[in-house]
Amino acid sequence: MIIGVVPYVCNRTPGEEEIPFQAYQPYTQLAPSRQCLIIRSDLSSSALVAAIRQAVVSIDPGIPTYDAYPYDQMIAEQFATRRLSTLLVAFFSGATLFLSAIGLYGTLSYFVGQKGREIGIRMVLGAQASNVVRLVVEQGLWPLTVGLTVGILAGLLLARFLQTLLYGVSAYDPITLGLTVLVLGTASLLGCLLPAAKAMRINPVKVLNE
Repeated sequence: MIIGVVPYVCNRTPGEEEIPFQAYQPYTQLAPSRQCLIIRSDLSSSALVAAIRQAVVSIDPGIPTYDAYPYDQMIAEQFATRRLSTLLVAFFSGATLFLSAIGLYGTLSYFVGQKGREIGIRMVLGAQASNVVRLVVEQGLWPLTVGLTVGILAGLLLARFLQTLLYGVSAYDPITLGLTVLVLGTASLLGCLLPAAKAMRINPVKVLNE
């Protein structure tokens, strides 16, 4: 006999995969090996545990009370693996971003060194500092634009495979994509500005006399 219908409940871990249906049985028909009790209180954890154990002993001294800990701790333990995975992904992503910025800086510094004479001639012919900066920055932003375009398209194509690894956020989240573009763009721009500043300090007379 069906008593009622309730929504799906995650009773093991957050983000668990849904099963076709859940069935609730009367308490008298179950033979559980252990019972869990959740209590909301303003008392401290130690005081509350002592009070609960005293109350249980007063009812039946033969009932053991164990694994007593705050609810926040239980939730934290459930997310421990995901938190570690997130920290590792964040660490390696940050390292990759740093190495990419360093690589871009090295490439543009080499470009400035190779184009030093050309930049000097441009400055002698009247090129302004803004023109020199634009020349260097364009060399750095071009591969950034291509890389972001290819990366975002690949990410959107592979998003459905990553959806099972995410919880509480969509793989197509526009905010996440926007922040990705912003962070990569900022890091790349900083990697471009230092070589651009170096190009602005080129002495045209010295370069042309070499």
